[in-house]
Amino acid sequence: MITDRKSTDKNKNTVGTPTQIQLPRIPRRFRLLRRDYL
Repeated sequence: MITDRKSTDKNKNTVGTPTQIQLPRIPRRFRLLRRDYL
């Protein structure tokens, strides 16, 4: 259980840190740019 928990934490941190930080960091500007591009 300890190894499984650490593996999940590391995986989530690696794929959640850069994605979650980029989304809330500039959600309004990113949303406007994405809507203009779409």
